[in-house]
Amino acid sequence: MKTDSENKPGPAPDPGGIPGEEEVAGDARDLSLPAASAPAREKPSARAKDPRRKKVGTPETRAAEGKATEAETEKDATKEETEVSAKAEEKAEEKAEEKKEEDSDPAAGGEVMAALLAKAKDLPPSPGVYVMKDAGDKIIYVGKAKNLPKRVRNYFGKTAPSARIGLMVSKIESFDFVVTSTEKEALILENSLIKKHKPRFNVILRDDKTYPSLRLSVTEPFPRLEIVRRPVRDGSVIYGPFPSSGALKESLKLVGRLFPLRRCKRPDVKKTDRPCLNHELGLCVAPCR
Repeated sequence: MKTDSENKPGPAPDPGGIPGEEEVAGDARDLSLPAASAPAREKPSARAKDPRRKKVGTPETRAAEGKATEAETEKDATKEETEVSAKAEEKAEEKAEEKKEEDSDPAAGGEVMAALLAKAKDLPPSPGVYVMKDAGDKIIYVGKAKNLPKRVRNYFGKTAPSARIGLMVSKIESFDFVVTSTEKEALILENSLIKKHKPRFNVILRDDKTYPSLRLSVTEPFPRLEIVRRPVRDGSVIYGPFPSSGALKESLKLVGRLFPLRRCKRPDVKKTDRPCLNHELGLCVAPCR
């Protein structure tokens, strides 16, 4: 006879570890809970992350950038106009002075100024150098000109461009001129006259520096050719001066290839066992051998 404990059914066996329906439903509720309570966030696109692309895309930003570009362009244009106007002012002043001289009475500034103005208008229209002199026939100013009559007659107008020029014009009693073939010749002649006479009213070109020259030391046993800026009267042959130092250096290189003169700066040539590199290059006959 079986007892009650024996008649009670035992727990149902777990067939292969498969969860029951209640467990599966509970798990499904647990999995669906986060989706209902916290919806998934959308990832921002690359265009939204990049603030620069966003700003470029807005009409306000494009308008601001356009205004900034226009402002820079206007600034550059204003700077160029200022430079051009500064150059044009000088030409306009010269034309105004010429017109005043033509319309005004030459004798209004006195007999001396009338005579000087008449002489200036009769100058040949060529490049050259003019020399202003005072009552004692002393040179007080030396200048150069591309066109002599246009340049010289500007000094004898009604108004002077500066106080220094006005004082100089008040002391002028006569002037001389020298016609040159080119402007470069006028430039070199002006420099030579300023160095020689040292006029009172010349500000530049009064120092001892001058344009470069070529010096051929013919007094040495083996002459050499070199560039000098302060030629000395020591018996050497001086060629120049030349207005362009770059062109002079190129000419010196060409002369060195055609005439292999010595290039060392020693005053005397001593015998050596090994000549310099210029001899190896064929640029020197190596008198030191």
